[in-house]
Amino acid sequence: MGKNNSKIIYLMRHGKPTTDVHHSGISFAEFYAYLIKTIDPGLDQDYDLSNEIPPVEVILHSQAQRCRETAELIKNRVSNKLAYFGEIDNLVNEIEFSGSILSHDEFYSKKRRELILKRWFYGENMESLTNSIQRIRRLLFLLQRSHYNRIMIVTHGIYMGLFQLYLERKEINLESLFQLERFGYGQIICKHLQ
Repeated sequence: MGKNNSKIIYLMRHGKPTTDVHHSGISFAEFYAYLIKTIDPGLDQDYDLSNEIPPVEVILHSQAQRCRETAELIKNRVSNKLAYFGEIDNLVNEIEFSGSILSHDEFYSKKRRELILKRWFYGENMESLTNSIQRIRRLLFLLQRSHYNRIMIVTHGIYMGLFQLYLERKEINLESLFQLERFGYGQIICKHLQ
């Protein structure tokens, strides 16, 4: 595959998990509205992208059900034919969190995000920050050598933020992780690869 210097990556946070909804018989607008409904504490914005889905050549997604469903929905809305749709190894999956990274009470506390970031950063997790950065490097290596120029990745909020810090060449430390924007369900950010 030839190298191209004008690549655009669209990172999209998955929609709301749909384990409690039956998809058949509902319209695109209804399903999309359900996918982007905000349930995260601290997030007060939904993203209506029904008329703003960028034309892409490739859609990659995490193996998580909420990412697959969101990617499938977007695939059906792009106006052009996709060259590739699917998973790419485990490179865009959610960070692998240890089952014991949070207690039951911590999971439902207001400090949930802070506790997860600290434990991930300090290596108290099955996947370390270093492992996560290595995944980003590997993905960028593959994307930069690809002949596709407009790529969408449907993934998870923490991974989007880490990807953003890495591409902006910002120092990845605990302070920068805490300052990451909270991405809403369905939110897309656009990044250029050099």
